[in-house]
Amino acid sequence: MSKWLTTQFNLFNVSLGPQNINKLLSDMTHGSLDITENYTFTLNGSGIDSELLGLWSKFKEDLKHRSRFAFTFNEKLQKALIEIMEINIEEIGENFTSYRARNGTSSHVRAYSGDEIMCPPKNLVGNGRINSKGIPYLYTASDPDTAIAEIRPSKAVPVSVAKLATTKPHRFVKLEKSKFNNSLPLYQQYELYRLANTITLELSKPIDSSTSDFGYLATQFIAELADSKNFDGIAFRSSLAEGTNYVFFREDNIQFVDSEIVDVIGIEYVTEPRDRSLSDEDFKF
Repeated sequence: MSKWLTTQFNLFNVSLGPQNINKLLSDMTHGSLDITENYTFTLNGSGIDSELLGLWSKFKEDLKHRSRFAFTFNEKLQKALIEIMEINIEEIGENFTSYRARNGTSSHVRAYSGDEIMCPPKNLVGNGRINSKGIPYLYTASDPDTAIAEIRPSKAVPVSVAKLATTKPHRFVKLEKSKFNNSLPLYQQYELYRLANTITLELSKPIDSSTSDFGYLATQFIAELADSKNFDGIAFRSSLAEGTNYVFFREDNIQFVDSEIVDVIGIEYVTEPRDRSLSDEDFKF
């Protein structure tokens, strides 16, 4: 809640810290705003839980185990998702530059180029974070390092990195620093904020390859919903590097500019202990 008010309205200085901001919020509202650790808050004595998050969780479960084609898609959730998309837009112009990487090279001295490094043939397209099997989307990144990190190359394996450019303007859903319609009631803005942040995390988080068929269903659906609303792609923060991923739904208006070979000379692994409170149930799909 405090993070939302800080980013959405610049209401507090981030240096105050979450605990001090929460206390200040409570003091400002004479105790009528009570914020708990699980981000439920009470306004004027009325608890407001996130209905949208509950609908999103149920929708993801239904996609996996009930209806793959979303015939049971909740209307309220659909309206919220479309509202998030229509506010969080990035317009990119003609000659917008992005980068795409592919493991390997055409020869020892020539990087993959042209069609070799664009979308693969439809019959070879597997499940991706944004695309379903058999549906080719063009995955690119804002900089070469992010493009390379996203393909997870092995050490000492050469990588082809291509520079691409758009030939017309494109309209992207950009789920990175979500913003909202300030004319909505405060609690509705907060619900949209939580749903948008949840989806942003799911777009960025690494997925175990053994469960990717299930793990990618929700984000693939988000992409197809955006495509149906005439967006040209989705942009989101990379979980593997500092840049942004730009996924184009069509490659028709993207042209190859140049490519080069890079050698991966080192890989850094960052680890953290797994939460011991988790059980096997938490990892079931």
